[in-house]
Amino acid sequence: MCHYHIKYQWYMEVTQDNRFDIAPETKLWRYLSFAKFVALLHDKELVLSPLHLFEDPYEGAGGKACYMEKLADAMIDTFGQMEQAKDAVERLEAMNIDVNKQKEVMRLWMKVGNEYGQVNRMFTFVNCWHENEDESEAMWKLYTADQPEGVAIQTTYEALKNAINEPEVKIGRITYENFDHAFMPGDSYGWYKRKSFEHEREVRVMAEPDDEQRRDMAKGYDKGNQYTVLLPVDLGALIKNVYVSPYAQPWFKELVETEMKLSGLDKPVVYSKMNEQALFFFSRKQLHQMCESAMRDKSEK
Repeated sequence: MCHYHIKYQWYMEVTQDNRFDIAPETKLWRYLSFAKFVALLHDKELVLSPLHLFEDPYEGAGGKACYMEKLADAMIDTFGQMEQAKDAVERLEAMNIDVNKQKEVMRLWMKVGNEYGQVNRMFTFVNCWHENEDESEAMWKLYTADQPEGVAIQTTYEALKNAINEPEVKIGRITYENFDHAFMPGDSYGWYKRKSFEHEREVRVMAEPDDEQRRDMAKGYDKGNQYTVLLPVDLGALIKNVYVSPYAQPWFKELVETEMKLSGLDKPVVYSKMNEQALFFFSRKQLHQMCESAMRDKSEK
């Protein structure tokens, strides 16, 4: 059940973000099962999946459906001050109909837009990366919980762009918003997620078919087909390091190195640093006691 507060003032329009403002040296990680890693080495392609197949039902969403009518009314009540409502409100005003009728039409438009947006999920394809300076224990568990023999490809934002080298393909950072208090602009489709997913720190590769491809795919979807986008990638440019899961057995590192050599890739294969031996220290109190004990021993001698 959705809860809302004073009319529309609780609902903030998000109009700007810095999704493409990513420093070239920013480290990115792709956590994979060994089977998917071998497939990548063999095919030299990134697999982009459509948003409608992801577990998160809010993939591609711009808000909560339970706020639809309130949001439609707010667009009229603010006289088109909301950036996303300007064109629609101007058209409604040109119809020379009263405010209540305008709200009815706006609600209808939003329902149609909601249905159209859900269809868009089938034609928006993404490949997900994790932005972090170091390994992520949470990501290891998320992607290798059932299969300890997993790897993580470490690259940079600049290297990922150069490895793909497709101007039509977008690479940007996900923005995490509170969907109870904000709605996202329609032209930022697929770049927003709920704050409950903020731990993912996602940078995603996104590709969308052109109009002709979309029509062909729509026919295929009608027949029950499913689609992915296979994006050629230069693995030599992409891969900086390959990390072996901290849950994998020692022999697995040698297997990864063998697969890399068979693929003609001379890149470092690193066993996860998360299992390196820890160093512990005594407290200041313990140090003081040790010094006093040593001094007593010396004086007794």
